[in-house]
Amino acid sequence: TKHAKPGESKIEFSSYYGLQKIPTGKLPKMMNAREFATFMKERAEDGLKYEPGYTVSPDYHAAYDNPDQYGEGTNWFKLLSRTAPIQSYDLTIQSAREHSSSTVIAGYQEQQGVLINTGTKLFSLRFNQDFTSENNKLKLGFNLAPSYRIDHNNRLNSDGVGGYFERFFEASPLSKPYLEDGSYNRNVASPGMVAYINPLATYELTNDDYKTTRILGNAYLNYEFLPGLSIKTNLAGDKGAETRKYFQSGLVTGTQGQTTGTSSSIDNGSWTAEGNLVYNKTFLKDHNIEALVGYSAQEFSTYSNTLTGLGFASDDIEYLNAATSITGGSGAGSYSMLSTIGRLNYNYKGRYLFSAAFRRDGSSKFMSNNKWAN
Repeated sequence: TKHAKPGESKIEFSSYYGLQKIPTGKLPKMMNAREFATFMKERAEDGLKYEPGYTVSPDYHAAYDNPDQYGEGTNWFKLLSRTAPIQSYDLTIQSAREHSSSTVIAGYQEQQGVLINTGTKLFSLRFNQDFTSENNKLKLGFNLAPSYRIDHNNRLNSDGVGGYFERFFEASPLSKPYLEDGSYNRNVASPGMVAYINPLATYELTNDDYKTTRILGNAYLNYEFLPGLSIKTNLAGDKGAETRKYFQSGLVTGTQGQTTGTSSSIDNGSWTAEGNLVYNKTFLKDHNIEALVGYSAQEFSTYSNTLTGLGFASDDIEYLNAATSITGGSGAGSYSMLSTIGRLNYNYKGRYLFSAAFRRDGSSKFMSNNKWAN
């Protein structure tokens, strides 16, 4: 967290722009159409030679017996990946007087994904304010940090077995992404392969948008009312809300024609309050003690709901009121905790140390007959 120094006032602006891409040196080299047809032809020849009862269908022969009929074919990895820009901008305003300081930071970040039709945008703001009394016995301040984030297709299941990224390497290089009329070709498998859905169509006909709003804030007050004896308090809050709008064309769903839409939201909130009494004392020059007793309370709550729609008449209206079947559910949860703490630290000349601590917690998660634990 940035804070201004006494007597300082300044405005800073920083920016960054770069490009990113998948390091292809770590990826398997894909076969082109001619190489793939040669492989499939040799595979069938080996099957006929070494596997009793092995047969080859006429469409298999037609597709692979003459590999030279093919050129490069479709490079699905090249088609679905890209060199993507990443950029960020930050504006910082700082000012300070003898007994106060403030800092404001506004930021914007945008990162387009290295896979097509993916990306993230983040808008952020931070505000810090601190005050100190003339005798330095009272210190108080607060921090506030709201942010708004948009994720587009970043949370699709892209990794691992069955993930979208795997489909780049499963689609046949003999298949074309588009039909003659310019529409998407759904099936991109060739003879001898299981059915695969066009990964280009999957990425371009799927929209999965998350919009996340979050506000973090805390305020503190420290006061030394006797030499070496002070009270330190802190109040913090975290409020978050997220909505999701998901829509996938029936052309690329597992069941063809089963266009799917989802609308969901989640609301989270938590707060923490702490109060500590702290005593620091040095006696006989070399003996130092720090004693602390404190109390804290915290609470967390969440609420969520999800609606899923099926039976869309077309892909033109991506909202659930166009669905003929809607199902959903909702849920909520919360917990709270109270804590008392005690701690004693002692050192002699900073070389010999002794420490003792005690803590007792009470939680709503504990069983009703045993709400407290040490």
